[in-house]
Amino acid sequence: MTILSGISTTRQLYSSVFIQELYPWMNKAIESMQNHVKLREFPMSASGKSIREYEQIISGAINQCLNGADPKQVMQDAANTMSRLIK
Repeated sequence: MTILSGISTTRQLYSSVFIQELYPWMNKAIESMQNHVKLREFPMSASGKSIREYEQIISGAINQCLNGADPKQVMQDAANTMSRLIK
């Protein structure tokens, strides 16, 4: 797996002697990312709530449905929870 610029998201890869010999600059790239990447925050909605809250409600409802819960009831509960957040 890679992210932007082909940098791997798996840290174990960087401890490989083989990889370090092929890409001697790799350690500097990792060091640079650790020191200069800003923390990402979820955006806020118009109601001032984090978008993450809504995503957690929706993903939780989907997960419940996939695990056998009644989809109609689960989605109604999720809709009610989201309505309370919006108010």
